[in-house]
Amino acid sequence: MTPPFLTTATAAAELGVTPGRVRAMIAAGRLQATLAGRDWLIAPKALEAVRDRKPGRPPVTAAFHRSPHLSFARSTSKNSMRGGRIK
Repeated sequence: MTPPFLTTATAAAELGVTPGRVRAMIAAGRLQATLAGRDWLIAPKALEAVRDRKPGRPPVTAAFHRSPHLSFARSTSKNSMRGGRIK
């Protein structure tokens, strides 16, 4: 018989992530849960909403590579920032 609610640790074990990641999904609104005291209670059916998620970080977009802040960081070195010679 399936329990009526799962804890963050149990849900994490079923999803293959850490309990902290489960709490992050709850905070982001991706996983529905109920706060009972200091513990989050998660309905087993709520796991279906995040079970098919893509693991890892999202890929870096081309717009990120064109960021003016990033190109500035690449064009300066520690030496030039300290008043050293510019090559």
